[in-house]
Amino acid sequence: MDPLGEARPRLEALVAAFIEDSRARAALLCDRRGRRLACAGDLGGVDLERPGSWIAGSVRASNQPGPEDEFHGVCHGLMGVSLHVGLVARRALLCVFYDRRTTWGRVELRRRLLMPALEVLIESSAGHLEIITLDDLDRLFA
Repeated sequence: MDPLGEARPRLEALVAAFIEDSRARAALLCDRRGRRLACAGDLGGVDLERPGSWIAGSVRASNQPGPEDEFHGVCHGLMGVSLHVGLVARRALLCVFYDRRTTWGRVELRRRLLMPALEVLIESSAGHLEIITLDDLDRLFA
């Protein structure tokens, strides 16, 4: 049985709509261990199931830990693809890949509009998702 239950198809639908609205190439919502919660889009054969493998060493943290933490970087090995990673309800990471088909501003605006709905679903599944700590981020992106 899926620990996220009815939340998973709703998460998948939200992430898919986000990709369409933002014109991003792909997005992955994952837990503290990098396991997929929802995914949409395509990076032309790049495995979206392993976030640490494509962002290790390319992400820098901004500010101090808090519910609005975000990370930005460039995906090594993916020419012209940028990455935005943000915490969702401190229990999930939303990783967004985008290129010149859109702008960071459009991705950010659509992400901000998406966050309240994602947070409600993630928080409703909080019993199945652990809080993400700085140590978790270090392990995931090492």
